[in-house]
Amino acid sequence: LERQEGIEISDDQIKNVVEEIMVDVSDDLNIKSGEYADIIIISYGDYQDKFSQRFNNEILPKILERYGDKISYIYRDYPKPEHKFAIKASEAANCAKDQGKFLEYHNILFNNIYNLLNEDLVEYAGELGLDKNIFRNCLNSYKYEHEVISDKDAGDLIGVTILPTVFINGMKIVGFRDFGAYKETIDQFLRFDIKNQAAIYGETFVASSTGNAYMI
Repeated sequence: LERQEGIEISDDQIKNVVEEIMVDVSDDLNIKSGEYADIIIISYGDYQDKFSQRFNNEILPKILERYGDKISYIYRDYPKPEHKFAIKASEAANCAKDQGKFLEYHNILFNNIYNLLNEDLVEYAGELGLDKNIFRNCLNSYKYEHEVISDKDAGDLIGVTILPTVFINGMKIVGFRDFGAYKETIDQFLRFDIKNQAAIYGETFVASSTGNAYMI
């Protein structure tokens, strides 16, 4: 079930979507979460893709600002075949993760989608104060190539073809949308969860924790 403009989504539909689309997040990079998260957002992107860039730079900050610790945000790689630098850029982000700078490096990549040669990737590591020799060795070893390709293969299995593809508690939103489309979907889940928790615990129940956040 994909989000479509002007179509109301019932509680039963939301429940069915969550049950039918299961996305394994056990090995992924968590950019932001509270200790417990009501909403798990997983986006598939490509560091050479301008719409993935726009989601990361324009939409994601608004989501994080509005919902804070209510959400857990996870980024997964989906390098397009026509983007010849995308796989190596994704490997580089993982190499930066080894030195504790995934998020910072991830954002540098999305601010430089037309400058992703190997020497650029190493320079970005230096800008963040990473050990360039360790980073370069990681990059040259293809240490994370299999993991990046596995992310793409997993995306293929759940129907990712257009970027960005974003899953919000299992609900699939395809292509770049304005902030309102993501906000409406998140709000639907928050209303659904609070209503059902209130039915169990009574009207005094005002918040809930429906799943663990996946920490790096």
